[in-house]
Amino acid sequence: MDRRKSRTERAIKAAFSELICEKSYSEISIQDVIDRADVARATFYDHYKNKEEVLRSISAGIFAHVNAETLSAEKHHDFSHEKDFLHRIVHLLCHLYEDKGVISGILASESHDIFLDDLRRHLDMSFERGYCPPEGLNVPEEIVKNHAVTSLMELVLWWMKIDGCKTPPREMADYYFLLLGMGRAQ
Repeated sequence: MDRRKSRTERAIKAAFSELICEKSYSEISIQDVIDRADVARATFYDHYKNKEEVLRSISAGIFAHVNAETLSAEKHHDFSHEKDFLHRIVHLLCHLYEDKGVISGILASESHDIFLDDLRRHLDMSFERGYCPPEGLNVPEEIVKNHAVTSLMELVLWWMKIDGCKTPPREMADYYFLLLGMGRAQ
């Protein structure tokens, strides 16, 4: 992707992210995003069809990064040497924490279903790639994975909405893994 296109997409996503922290999804117009990003209407439509696509692009960026094959150390955390399932969940929680203002804004408005749908798809893929249910359970694996994914989604909702992300990401991951009988994240 050329730098100009990348810069424009970053500006549009940043504008949308700022706006979702200020008002609800239904109150945000394309014109609001265009004005905040300081781009032309045609430029916006060259990159995105609508504001839902911008929202999905934001969540896709988080999820794609967490599942990337190669990672480098980041400002607030380093998962570059951790490839296992447990650390991918901790990594995801770290990014949700870092973007808690935007994520909370998304979850507080009508856009929460869009984000949760994307989160569900991401978690389904992550769990398919690396989750091993505890041995000795007499429950079909598909049911165990569904329970684990749904539990994590509910934990994220509680963490964002009720706890206000006061609990650090690694501690939330530890609670989650303990609830699933998987031990701690280390």
